[in-house]
Amino acid sequence: MVQALTDTRSLRVDSLLPGGVDESDLTWRVLGTLNVFRMVLAVVLLGLFFAGDNPRFFGERYPALFSATAAGYLVFAVISALAIRQRWVTVGPQTLAQVTVDIAAIVILMHASGGISSGLGGLLVVFVGAGSMILPLQVPAFFAALATIAILGEQFFSQLGGVSDSGNYSAAGVLGAIIFAISLAARPLARRIQLSEALARQR
Repeated sequence: MVQALTDTRSLRVDSLLPGGVDESDLTWRVLGTLNVFRMVLAVVLLGLFFAGDNPRFFGERYPALFSATAAGYLVFAVISALAIRQRWVTVGPQTLAQVTVDIAAIVILMHASGGISSGLGGLLVVFVGAGSMILPLQVPAFFAALATIAILGEQFFSQLGGVSDSGNYSAAGVLGAIIFAISLAARPLARRIQLSEALARQR
């Protein structure tokens, strides 16, 4: 009986190793919680945009771009909620697609609001960190690199447009470093939580 329990535990542990994506209920709950945050964020941003006058809270630089992106982001969040609920696709591809859209949408919203000084770039920490809890270690590192490149690219275009100055590159670099640190730290933490949940179920 002890041997059987040991073998079962080994199988459960192997399924959680970084070589693949865990499909447990915990993983789906993390993805669902992240999407709730995504939906609430889109609603709040749209509310602040339309509630504010000149100057607006966000989207002052390019109002049309901000409103269109926030509305599209809300639609994407609703579709993602259906995809997660019905499990149309496995958790890995869904996470890849959703976090990629998160990075693109946040950077566009940040650009429409004046760049790194808007503070919206900090939201990338949440999305990349949550994605890191689901995907194997090498994928979150890619997300962190993608987010950092996007932030630096936005800063470059803002500087070309005369909206931002070179001093903001340091802030963009610090934000990129924070995103990398969170992405690398989140996955080991997630594995410990998953292993604890698997052991609790066995007991």
